Amino acid sequence: MYNFKIKLATLLLLSTIFLCFDSFGQTKYYVNDGSTTGDVWCTGIGNNSAGRGLNPASPKLTLTSLLTEYGAILTPGDTIKIETGTYNNEANLTFNKLGITFLGAGNNLTIIDNLGAGLATNFFMYVTGNNVTFKNLTLQGYENNGTQTPGHSGQALTIGNGATGILVENVILSNNGASGGNPSIVLLANSSATIKGGGGFCNVWKTAYTGGVEVFGDYITLNIQDYILSYNYKTGAYDGGGLLMNNYSGGTENPMTHTTVNITNTKFFSNEASDGGAISQRGGVLNVTDCIIDGNMAGQTSTPIYGAGLRMTGGTATFTRTAFTNNINGTSGGTLRGAAIGLFSLNTNIQLTLNNCYFSGNNGAEGDDIYADKNSAKTVNVFASNTTFSGSADAIFNKDADLIQLTNCGNPTVAGSNSPPVTKVNILAPASFTSPTTPSFTGGCGTIVLPVELTYFNGNCTENGAKLKWQTASEQNNDYFNVEKSYDGVNFNVIGKVNGNGNSNSIINYQFEDYEFSGNKNYYRLTQFDFNGESAESNIIFVQNNCSQNNNTIIDAYFNSENNGITITSKKDDESLSEIFLTDLAGRIVLTQSMELTLKTTLPIPNSISNSIYILGVKNSNQTFFKKILVNKQ
Repeated sequence: MYNFKIKLATLLLLSTIFLCFDSFGQTKYYVNDGSTTGDVWCTGIGNNSAGRGLNPASPKLTLTSLLTEYGAILTPGDTIKIETGTYNNEANLTFNKLGITFLGAGNNLTIIDNLGAGLATNFFMYVTGNNVTFKNLTLQGYENNGTQTPGHSGQALTIGNGATGILVENVILSNNGASGGNPSIVLLANSSATIKGGGGFCNVWKTAYTGGVEVFGDYITLNIQDYILSYNYKTGAYDGGGLLMNNYSGGTENPMTHTTVNITNTKFFSNEASDGGAISQRGGVLNVTDCIIDGNMAGQTSTPIYGAGLRMTGGTATFTRTAFTNNINGTSGGTLRGAAIGLFSLNTNIQLTLNNCYFSGNNGAEGDDIYADKNSAKTVNVFASNTTFSGSADAIFNKDADLIQLTNCGNPTVAGSNSPPVTKVNILAPASFTSPTTPSFTGGCGTIVLPVELTYFNGNCTENGAKLKWQTASEQNNDYFNVEKSYDGVNFNVIGKVNGNGNSNSIINYQFEDYEFSGNKNYYRLTQFDFNGESAESNIIFVQNNCSQNNNTIIDAYFNSENNGITITSKKDDESLSEIFLTDLAGRIVLTQSMELTLKTTLPIPNSISNSIYILGVKNSNQTFFKKILVNKQ
């Protein structure tokens, strides 16, 4: 009866374990180069010996080695931490696992650089699994002219085979495609992704056909947020320097009616292509909000060319609160039709809507702001409201669009045959335009510096209050941080100020202590201010006031290949007995033991337990602790 009660209690504990699996079941893996200088997580240098990569003290040397050894047992929620350093020869990885995060130390700290090796064949990764995240790193120096889909595969990253929920956050893709080929990142049919923060730079400037981002095919959803696309370049008769929405699939034209690209708070600057220096849309749905399209160029062929800012040959596009400025003819000349926007319904019908937009400084041969030309029976319709056009003699060049309707857009000059004529519903001047505050950078190719890059922001309670910690991987014109607090997560008040470090390309750690820490709910955020007064808010974090009741002693647990046991680390020795359980992923108990925990306790793993993933449960009078453990005996 006694043993039965223990087994029953164990089963109850296991039921708790599996109900809470998502909250504790993640495994962290580690990759480090041959140095610990500037490292964020790792205390040891990388080595590709078997069994390494499971804790910060014994990381793998390469991502390739880690995926070779552990790829088969990765499970959703696992994180691969790639430490500060430069990693070469990480190439041609096909990844089909679900819910895995590749986390760098910062996009100027973790550099994955293929150095232009394996010309026309080497890519970083082909992602075919859902919900994969890439965060805080740089991918550069890759060459891939079509390994996944000929002519349409990412130089560095391709998302295909129906992969959905992909997140590319705070990642820089730069200097990919020196031998020519395709954009640095490509989404293929039936896939979805969000690209947020970071940027696509210099792919490859004044060298070869490459470009920034491409969506190729139908049933694609791409969200681009808080991003920069700059100095991306395509030679020859190739379009879409920053972004290409490509409507060809299997050699045939496809209207891409189920493909949508949403772009917010993004800057397209100084990209160049034959047509559509910043963006070329051949079909699908494009929504652009609070963006700047500035200084882009089109004109690398001698034939008529369209749109240094936007070239449309099909599809539906809506631009809201977007500025088109200083878009001009490219270095190879040619007749530029529509310096900001060139419309020619070559592929399918065109519908363009402009809401509260702004045009200035654009300079084309036919139409500084808009050129519109209908191809055969494929229609061209333009609707603009409360939009400021240039004051030039050919702000709008209308050849034969089906409809161009302007409402509250002033009285811009129209050139061209203008048949049927542009309709001006009202010639009232539009309201004043406030330029979007998109991400910015300084420098050019090889010297680009992004604004303040926040690596993390977290907090925990202490006996005296709350301790907040954050880290920056780079800083540009960083004056100071305001520390703000709220009790409801909505209304924040400033409780302190921490000075920034101006300009930096190295890791800087900050902290702040809140001694007026009361109540159960305490929310915090940072507002970072530049020297020119511009500001940006961090994410909101929550710190619970439970330290006075917190008697938890267990810190962590991991498999130690040196003694083939599980090491449990604690804050202090605990003379009371802890019940320890090890189960497989099916819930079957493989080991039970009662032990007194010390600062570092070893749970021996018998030979009868094979190498695999298990769930460790530890229960004592203070807490119940769970963690997924990879047993990998040598």
